[in-house]
Amino acid sequence: MAKRNDVGLVLVVGLLLLGALYVGATYFHPASVGVPSTSGTPASTTTTSLACAGSSVAPTLSLETYYMNTATVPPSPTQVATSYSIYTGSSPLAFASGTTSASAGTSISGVNCGQSYNIFVGDNSNYYLKEVQTTITQTSQQLAVKLTPISLPSIGYNNGTIAGYVGQAKFFNVPNGYTETQLQMKISAGSGYFGHPDYAIVFAYNASQISSIQLNAPTISVPSSVVSVPAGFATVAYQMPAIGNYNSTIINPIIKTATLPSNTLVASPIDVYLVSEANFNQNGNLLTGLFANPSTGAPLVTPVPSVTTSSGGILIYG
Repeated sequence: MAKRNDVGLVLVVGLLLLGALYVGATYFHPASVGVPSTSGTPASTTTTSLACAGSSVAPTLSLETYYMNTATVPPSPTQVATSYSIYTGSSPLAFASGTTSASAGTSISGVNCGQSYNIFVGDNSNYYLKEVQTTITQTSQQLAVKLTPISLPSIGYNNGTIAGYVGQAKFFNVPNGYTETQLQMKISAGSGYFGHPDYAIVFAYNASQISSIQLNAPTISVPSSVVSVPAGFATVAYQMPAIGNYNSTIINPIIKTATLPSNTLVASPIDVYLVSEANFNQNGNLLTGLFANPSTGAPLVTPVPSVTTSSGGILIYG
């Protein structure tokens, strides 16, 4: 009898253990890696905590603008003053605007903790316009924006018969229907940059005297409002990548003549303009790759003219 009772006890304990294992497998089975939990509670949770949240101090934004001064070795960050405007959401009205300081941070109050802002800095005069975005997370938040300085390049010419480059190119005894291949143009930049991201070389000429001016570069459309082209002149523009930091580039325009003036003392003039692309702030929306203000047609960046009436450009004599 004792053995039977022991056997019965073992059977009961075994059944209880099997039941516990079944319950554990049903209710406590761990979720597989990478598979979301189906118990109604997320497998993991994250909490974002802003330093400015719950603070009794109203947050402020300190805005600084600077550029890398390549005139020093090595280049050094130099704080500058330029215009700024700040927008929130889709509002076409600036939340704040003004001019940054060249010596300290510009304090902007009225910003809200957790709010995102679009900030436009630069004036397309000294520095190319740029947009940055920031979200207020600190009670005293600092933002430094790096700008691209603008430097107007110079244009020099070599007609194949002189040493170096001069301010105006002259070609003599050129026949009608001739292809002139000796012209070299040298475009030299200063410490800043010209082109954001590109610039255009615009040639203006009398189409009855000059058949075409060709350049090994893509053509691009430039609004007529940005350059003062003589009445009746045709134009062609070519796209060039930005140039800067004292670099230079030499290009070789190919000029095909049509019917030049019969008087060999009268030249056929070709005017040249460099026109930079830039960004534009249209009510809080950044427009890129423009030559002109879309509302007024005025150039966004001062063009560089090399015209024959001011001892520049190219003169073709028959």
